[in-house]
Amino acid sequence: MNLDPAISTPTPIGEHALSRVVLRGGIAVLMVSALAIMGIILTQRRALAGQAEARRRALEAGPLVNSLVMGEGATLGDPMVQGEALPFLSTTLYARASGFVKEIRVDKGSVVRKGQLLAVIEGREMDQDLAALKADAENKTRNAERATDLLKDKLISAKDAEQAQADARMAESRLSSLGISRDYQAVRAPFDGVVTQRFVDPGAMVQNASASTNVQPLVTVAQVDRLRVTFYLDQNLAKRVKTGDPVRILPDQNPAQAQPGRIARLAGALDPRTRTLTAEVDLDNRQGLFLPGGAVLVLLGEPVQAGFTLPLEAVAPRQGKPTALVVDGTSHTHVRPLMLGEDNGQRVRVLKGLQTGERVVLNPPPGLGDGSLVRLAGPGK
Repeated sequence: MNLDPAISTPTPIGEHALSRVVLRGGIAVLMVSALAIMGIILTQRRALAGQAEARRRALEAGPLVNSLVMGEGATLGDPMVQGEALPFLSTTLYARASGFVKEIRVDKGSVVRKGQLLAVIEGREMDQDLAALKADAENKTRNAERATDLLKDKLISAKDAEQAQADARMAESRLSSLGISRDYQAVRAPFDGVVTQRFVDPGAMVQNASASTNVQPLVTVAQVDRLRVTFYLDQNLAKRVKTGDPVRILPDQNPAQAQPGRIARLAGALDPRTRTLTAEVDLDNRQGLFLPGGAVLVLLGEPVQAGFTLPLEAVAPRQGKPTALVVDGTSHTHVRPLMLGEDNGQRVRVLKGLQTGERVVLNPPPGLGDGSLVRLAGPGK
């Protein structure tokens, strides 16, 4: 056995060197990671500290608020409601004599004049009845004349002569009545207008509308050069308008074509179902700007009052009374009691309590009062 150290097997030098390199590299990585983590922690601490400082300064400076500067001459704007432009007159014509439609002289869109012949009803039975009644009337008239002569010669009694006269008058009355009914065979326009609907063609059988309820109409005639604009006012608006008040009617929401008018009629009471008041305006439509039956917008004109108007979100009730918060030059707020007028649902008229040029807080946060510090969010409106 060889115990000489000089001849024992040595550890390779390369393996020791590699181990030292790996160890040193691991230590370096750990040191770099630790430094990076420390840097991140320090950065986060600085950011949190900055945020806390910003919050502290914001609290010291007061809440961020929107505001506006009061100016003179503001108006509420005219209340606007939707309405309907209807023909001023519109009627559906029916036959007043039974028979066949011999002629129909108009169609949809035909312009007609009052009294113009629109349709002719042919009633053969009526013609036969008319001939019979005419012959009967002529016969009884001759009998009455003969009775008068006989009475003069005292050949008949006065009573018989009077009966002959009465029979003649009755026959003439029946003939006249049937003659009037025969005039019903001619259907004429009741007023100037336009035919908007036609329901029958030549040859159609029609019935006397006065003798039946289930009958076929002939035509519908409407006056379209004059319209009846109908609209509905809620309870607040109903209290503020009266007959004769000026309005403007807009076709198709086009302000450039607004036509002036005045309220012609107001219903005497609110509709119990809708709680609205029906109003009507008579509108000249000779230029044809408005389509009969179409929707329109109605602007209710009101006299312009002096004073300011304020968005409703700027009004802050305090102890049951309206107030506003005014911001002074040092960004401190002051409570101002207000005297208010009418509103249109978005703005309200301020009669007393504010001055021109004062800045008013919109949607004031809870807790603001006299002496509160605020920050203004951009320029006033």
